[in-house]
Amino acid sequence: MYRSKHQKGYTTSHEVKTTRFRTWKSGKKWLYGATVLTLTASTLLPIGNLAFQPKTEKAQAASVSSGTLVPGNTSYDTGGHTYSGTEFANSSNYALYGKAVVAGNSINLVSSTANSVGLGIFNGSVSAISATTGFTLKSTIKVDSGSSLTDFTKSGDAIGVILTGASKAQLAANAQSSQATNDGLGIRGLPNTVFLGRDLYSNLSNVSTGSLTGIDGSATVNGWTDGPGVVMAIRNTDSSGTLQAANYPSLGSAAPYSPVTNTQNGTAYTFATDTSYLSGLGTPSPITSSVQEPITVTWTPDATNTASTGYTSGTLTFNLIAQTTSNGALVGASAVNGGTGGYTLTTHTNLQNSLTVGFVGGTGGNYGNLSVSLNGATITGSKGTEPVPINYLNKVTGKPIPSMAQSSITANVNDTIGAALTAPSSTSPDNNTYTYVVPAAPTGYQANSATTTTVLAANPASTTNTSATTVSNFIVGTTNPNALNVSYTPSQQTVLFNWAKASGTTLANLPNQIAYGATGITDASVVTDNPFSNTTLLSSYATALSNAVPTGYNITQISNGTTTVSGATTAATLAAFTSQNPTVGATSTLNTYTVTLTAVSQTATYTYGYTSTALNTPAIPAILTSTGTTGGSVTTPTGYNTSPQIPSGYYISAIYAGTSASGTLISSSTTNGTNAAWPSGQVYAPTGNQYYIQLAPNTVNVTWFISIDPNPDNDPLNVAQGGYTPTVGTILGGSKTTNYQSQVIDNMNSLTGNTLSTTDNVTYTDGATGIKYIVTGYQYQEGTTTTATNSAPTTTYKTFSDLLAAHPYVLAGTKSNRTQLVHLLMTVDQTTITSNSTSGQHVNPATNYIPSSEITSSTDIDGADDDGLSYAINGYNAIVNITGGQTDYWGDATNSLQLSIGTYTENYYALNYLGVQAYTNWLPSHSGGTVSQFLQTLDATSLANDTVTSQTTLEVQDATAITTNNHHIIPRAASYNPSSDLVGASNADGSSVENIGTNPIVNGDAIGVLITDSSGNILWINNSDITLPTNKLQEGAYIENYYALTAQGLVDYTNWQTTTASGGHTVGDFINSGQATTSDYVKSTTELTVTNFVLPFAGGAGNQFLYLMIGLAAFGALRFYFSQRRKAEIDLEVINKEILGKNDNKRSNIYLTSRHTRPYAKIFHTKNRTHLAQAQRKGTNE
Repeated sequence: MYRSKHQKGYTTSHEVKTTRFRTWKSGKKWLYGATVLTLTASTLLPIGNLAFQPKTEKAQAASVSSGTLVPGNTSYDTGGHTYSGTEFANSSNYALYGKAVVAGNSINLVSSTANSVGLGIFNGSVSAISATTGFTLKSTIKVDSGSSLTDFTKSGDAIGVILTGASKAQLAANAQSSQATNDGLGIRGLPNTVFLGRDLYSNLSNVSTGSLTGIDGSATVNGWTDGPGVVMAIRNTDSSGTLQAANYPSLGSAAPYSPVTNTQNGTAYTFATDTSYLSGLGTPSPITSSVQEPITVTWTPDATNTASTGYTSGTLTFNLIAQTTSNGALVGASAVNGGTGGYTLTTHTNLQNSLTVGFVGGTGGNYGNLSVSLNGATITGSKGTEPVPINYLNKVTGKPIPSMAQSSITANVNDTIGAALTAPSSTSPDNNTYTYVVPAAPTGYQANSATTTTVLAANPASTTNTSATTVSNFIVGTTNPNALNVSYTPSQQTVLFNWAKASGTTLANLPNQIAYGATGITDASVVTDNPFSNTTLLSSYATALSNAVPTGYNITQISNGTTTVSGATTAATLAAFTSQNPTVGATSTLNTYTVTLTAVSQTATYTYGYTSTALNTPAIPAILTSTGTTGGSVTTPTGYNTSPQIPSGYYISAIYAGTSASGTLISSSTTNGTNAAWPSGQVYAPTGNQYYIQLAPNTVNVTWFISIDPNPDNDPLNVAQGGYTPTVGTILGGSKTTNYQSQVIDNMNSLTGNTLSTTDNVTYTDGATGIKYIVTGYQYQEGTTTTATNSAPTTTYKTFSDLLAAHPYVLAGTKSNRTQLVHLLMTVDQTTITSNSTSGQHVNPATNYIPSSEITSSTDIDGADDDGLSYAINGYNAIVNITGGQTDYWGDATNSLQLSIGTYTENYYALNYLGVQAYTNWLPSHSGGTVSQFLQTLDATSLANDTVTSQTTLEVQDATAITTNNHHIIPRAASYNPSSDLVGASNADGSSVENIGTNPIVNGDAIGVLITDSSGNILWINNSDITLPTNKLQEGAYIENYYALTAQGLVDYTNWQTTTASGGHTVGDFINSGQATTSDYVKSTTELTVTNFVLPFAGGAGNQFLYLMIGLAAFGALRFYFSQRRKAEIDLEVINKEILGKNDNKRSNIYLTSRHTRPYAKIFHTKNRTHLAQAQRKGTNE
């Protein structure tokens, strides 16, 4: 609890460590033991006899009747609803629950007991519905810590007034519940209950969940913490008993503290100090161990009630006057602790119309003595009342007697209301506050007596006074516990059922009378006002009546003269009668029923159906009926056996008694197409009168023909001449349409000696000629003619599935007529395509490859290659699908394309007859679609059906290549870079490598070089761009092998580098490692000769030129620069002519190269020196 730093004797939360109740309790038990010895007689209210149980004070004992009850009268009122005011001050007028005990005229609610609740409940009720004054309660509460060393705020959890609609049983149970202790204010668990008093402990956290927010607010607001304090509050619970949360820290962090009011949930609270002061000094005491504080509760109802039924809206006010209201200073005395007016809380809320009032005290980990003094306690206002309903019941059924409506008495809560057969008297009084005389027994019930009429309270006043109830409050919306039940004994009755015939009905003998109760079928449960359904035997009346009805008749009416029910059938009439909930009447007239019988008119039904083997039957003909009377001859309906009742193509094969062919056969036909005759002697019976007429289809004929393209050139089998036509014999109309294609082909093969065969029933191959015959469709014609030809319209279907979907069944028709004619349409297809099995072309990635170059021959549908273009077949170019590696190419075979290195499979496709048709049909919905696109939409089966194919294997090779000088002479003392002998190179994709001498990179990697001597010893391993050290090679002849990695070599070289931990990792090292294969590289060889010294030019002129160049380089001036550069270029041009002859293209290339490099560097280049020397030997001196 937050304590204001302005209150002397208190410390702020910043100065004292927060102590939670469990730790405080465990650590301070010794303090209670020590301080008990310091208590004086004046510090506590009298404890009294702890075993004392107060007696209930009655206002009066009934010695006269309060009146005789009249059924239906709800205006009875006992009166006496105003309190005198002194009742509240008498401790014997209180019921005690939990830890509460009476001590003199005080109630010790809790006495030094932890985690406890005590209740002192006034044995009356305060009404919340006073139109003018409402109510006022006054008393004095006392809080005593029990030790002068302990402040009163540490004496428990709460003490104050309780207002509730709960019953005594609910109060007693909740006082023992742990949910009411600690932060429960003693009321948690009680629905719609109000607490008004001191909340001695602010619960600002939740120990069980670890939350910093408790039922009283948050420990993180305004410096407040858990702990004892001086909050006074109005708090309440909701309809489920849940305590509504508050927010004490919202009062602020320092004085003055303004009250907080929440009219939404009827709560209010404020800071109410009651600090004692040292006498005459005006100084606050550091500890106030106990306080006695007068309290007042006032309720003022609204002029207009806005609350729901059972509740009243208004203003609730709570006032508390502190024990110390002045500082007691001899000089400058002033009011403290709220002054003489005290602290007041006000809130607007809704209270239950009748409330139980009393006092409540509760403790948790902190505990002391919580009590209330009744001296001077007062109560003003109207007493709370509750209705006492009087129910008049049938002693047998326990149900209300229909002729006796409920009565109601308005009585004060805690009054005892009783009912009796006779009135009390002065000589024979009872223990009730008020006693009423019950009404006389009604007609049909036995007269009142101690054995026939009983009175029993739903909640008896005591075990010996069960005919009275002590009026108690109850939560609005729950069952009223204050009812009195008066039970009368019903008289035995007899229920009679007599039979009668309806007008116009003839019946020789009526059924016998049926009786239940005192006579007939003995049934003791047949008593007044007992429903038939509640009796022992009469409850079976419906079955008994039904069983007694003669066959062919119905109960159409049941009546006792007062109530009449009717129905068309026995079941309907009995259902209507039962729905009235027939009840045993009070007189014999009401219990005598006349049951009327009416003859049943008969109807014969004629149900149609088809034989179980019939298929594709038309709609079942409608059911026909004929009417008559029981025993009359059955006359069949007109047209029952002719069209249109009988569908065309069907006849009556049998007639059964019943509704299906499982009935009794009474007539049948032995000839297909001839109706069965109607049997004689059929009459209307009380039941049955049902006939099943079975229909069967006539037998019809089906015929198939073969029809090949009428052009004689396309009919090498001459099937158009006829003679290959099987006629399927008779078949039942409506049977499933059957594909006789194989029978037709087999018949033709048999008659002509041909051997047409197929694997897909679409393409047939002639075993003798190899010619293919394609099924192009099915021409369908149906009718009911008897001739071989038919004038009915024809429809052609692409596939038999299409035909079957349109005509799944053979048409029914006149017996023996042909109703289905099918022409199997065929054409000849001789489409072919042939390609090289393996390509003979040398293809590398730079090659513009045309796949159609592999096609060697083809023919169109007619077996000829009319256009002479092997790739053009049936008017469309062949399509190729090239696959291999990551490639999956589809396109026109005439397209040019380049492929990466690898092995490929080329599948060539040409549209055959079926393919052309399929592509033509596909194209309208795929505008601009190519044959290639069309083929890619087909599955494997369709692709095989719609094309002819050929396959070619293609190898695309790596184009990596390098060339070097054949021979090179170098001086031993000179340095040498092997790249200088590189002449040309190409990458794997065929692209040329530019400037190979200065940029020795092929396929993105270096060129390796190995130099061996004449004995084959390897003297140098490295990449070609690495220069040999001076004098690395001695005089002699050497072999230089250059190695450029292929595309595969790059992969293997990379893998080799990864797995080789030490040593060189150049391309040369890889070649020399033995891990490289011939597919990893291409090779070129240069013969290298190392001499002791070689002049750059032969003869003495060479030395003179060399000296001249050195002199010019050392002493030449800037003005000679351009002339010397030109001279050097001329010299190089001479070299080009001598070495390259008249090849202008090559000469110009080298010349241009020379133009873009330093002339002197080119002149002294080893190769140029060699070339110049060679030129001089030939005698050239340009």
